[in-house]
Amino acid sequence: MVHLTSADISDNAGAQIILDGVRKRWPWVKHLFADALRTV
Repeated sequence: MVHLTSADISDNAGAQIILDGVRKRWPWVKHLFADALRTV
């Protein structure tokens, strides 16, 4: 799943959007691991 947001959306808010989408699409998922990728 890929979701692009503008720069003014915080990491926490963006993660919540992704988690809500995951729960709707794949309700049986019990564990999710993520890592941050920072570019300069």
